[in-house]
Amino acid sequence: MGKSAKYSKDRILNAAVRVIRRKGVANTSLADIAKELGMSKGTLYYYYASKSDLIFDLTERHIRYITEEILDWVAKAKDEASPQEILHVVLNLLLRGNTRGPVHLYLLQDAIGGNEILRRRFLQEYGRWRQILREGLEQLLGERGDVEVRAAVLMAVIDGLLLEKLVGVRPLFLREISEFLTR
Repeated sequence: MGKSAKYSKDRILNAAVRVIRRKGVANTSLADIAKELGMSKGTLYYYYASKSDLIFDLTERHIRYITEEILDWVAKAKDEASPQEILHVVLNLLLRGNTRGPVHLYLLQDAIGGNEILRRRFLQEYGRWRQILREGLEQLLGERGDVEVRAAVLMAVIDGLLLEKLVGVRPLFLREISEFLTR
């Protein structure tokens, strides 16, 4: 991808975030995003053939940013904080955004509803996310317990907590979950 294409995609994704914050995921169309950019729909379709593709790239970018932020923090805090405290902070970081949850849920719904391309992208990304969790847990816990199983459970917990946050379940028991997963 050329330099100008990358900058254009970044610009498109930034505009998508602004529109989604105003209108919500379901009520945002590619036409809305094109209008926000002052770009023709045809030009936008050159970069993104579907709203799901754009939303997935947006989610991927967000997760990459959060992952880098978390890994940097874990590397700095590893010697100063307990595994429970580190996991507690990580869960808080993952759940703090107001846009990610609805976007993630929208994409999952689309994938489950028959969007095979999106479903395959999720399978690929979930494998990558689980690997990141596995590596982080290995750093935190060393050889204690089955890190593979803990990473799978943590991935399911994150998805479940995200869903609970979206429907307004309180409290989320993040500290207790962190303690349980690091025993």
